Amino acid sequence: MSKQPMDYYQILKLIKHRGAEGILQSDLWKEIGATSREGSRIASRFIKAGLIRREPELHVGKWTYRLISKKYPLNFDSVRDYP
Repeated sequence: MSKQPMDYYQILKLIKHRGAEGILQSDLWKEIGATSREGSRIASRFIKAGLIRREPELHVGKWTYRLISKKYPLNFDSVRDYP
């Protein structure tokens, strides 16, 4: 029995927190407990909404996609020491 996939907000949050590197599509599906079919539909929905981009990548001899958020979490480290 497969576990229920997370809600869309949590999935997008996982992608965002990977930063500019993104996450391999297959790794994300494993992490959220989705089938590749469910995962592809989720990615397509995010792409159509303009939230992520999908780039083809050769990984361990197989073609897959890397999902990369178009927006990243806020990082205040660069202004932390300002008065």
